[in-house]
Amino acid sequence: MRERLSADRRVAIPGIALATLTGLAGVFLGALWLLSISNPQLSTAYVIHHPKLVLYGFVYTFIASVASVLVPRFRDIPPEQNVRLRQVSIVLLAGGVALSITVYPFNLLGYLSAFSGALVLAVHTAKVLGRPKGWLAPADPLIVLSMVLMAVAIAVHGWLELSGVSPFLREGMLQLALYGAPASMIFGIGIKTVRFRINPTMRRDLWWMLTPTQLLTSSTALAAIVSGSQPLETLSSTFFLASSVLWVFSVDAFRRIPSGLWISRMDERDRARYLYFSMLYVIASAWLLAASTLGLLTPLSRLTYPTAWYYLRDSFIHSFTVGFIANMILAYSPIILPSLLSGRTPYIGLSYLPAIMLNTGNIARIAWFLSGASPETIITAGISLLYFSSIGLTLAMMHRLR
Repeated sequence: MRERLSADRRVAIPGIALATLTGLAGVFLGALWLLSISNPQLSTAYVIHHPKLVLYGFVYTFIASVASVLVPRFRDIPPEQNVRLRQVSIVLLAGGVALSITVYPFNLLGYLSAFSGALVLAVHTAKVLGRPKGWLAPADPLIVLSMVLMAVAIAVHGWLELSGVSPFLREGMLQLALYGAPASMIFGIGIKTVRFRINPTMRRDLWWMLTPTQLLTSSTALAAIVSGSQPLETLSSTFFLASSVLWVFSVDAFRRIPSGLWISRMDERDRARYLYFSMLYVIASAWLLAASTLGLLTPLSRLTYPTAWYYLRDSFIHSFTVGFIANMILAYSPIILPSLLSGRTPYIGLSYLPAIMLNTGNIARIAWFLSGASPETIITAGISLLYFSSIGLTLAMMHRLR
């Protein structure tokens, strides 16, 4: 048991640490950009790297680090296998993303490194999972698809940037990077962990529809990148809205039982963990539906109401990244990571305060952007402070869990 945990820690801890450091750098640049809206003197050329560091440096690296430990457990594969391969691949991914913010030719080396790391992890994941099997089999192709799309997104982003194009100004690139790897992995893990929740209605027939809709979402996004077609961008968002509704409905995402016979039968530990996890799960699922709706309105607005496009776009991005992804990370991290890395199932110290700070800041940001109100320093500073407070409180909570 000790050897198994040691192997998992050697893979996951360096990756999570690198993801956290890269993410903090990205969030800092994002805060500078937000503050520069009301105080232009705070602007710096480096803020353009904010989305790359947060999305690829934090989200992708975090997903890859956790998946590289969790996926072998789905097949009862000893964690001692391929430790060095997984370690090196995660370091290549995170290090490559960090190097990609430099100048040519180092940024080229960065993208090659990040792509190589992601590609090796994708091949390893596909090899470990093999053919889908078991009651939760529909999750397997989603997890493999996520890892493949991670490598594809990094490769396409690097190709665009090195060609002199600003990648995230292309709606298709944004859709491929967000709808692809992160959403597919969360959908897959959501299916794999559906039994952690109390008596949900599981619709297995709908689970099998998720991989095709995610493939359609990503392929039309990729086609939109190459062609610049706005109708294809709209089609990609339409497919993802279908994926989101399918997933929420198929896993009964909004089912939460805060009291009653089921809860009374639980011991203190299981009750605390369930109530915490289920609350964050519901919040994240609500953000997913909001984000997928805003994601569809964004390309439509560029065709019909261009002045609203910018506000909708920022609201869509942060509904998805901060609202959906960050809340899911907050939901799963204190529940899964301690068990994976230490064999313990702690619950004392679970706190809703990081989520309160995170969601308050995000609601304030989106309400401000959608209202079209003039930029005020007190607003931008307040939102940034709430985001950073959430990060600090999350790190403190994870450290103090027992």
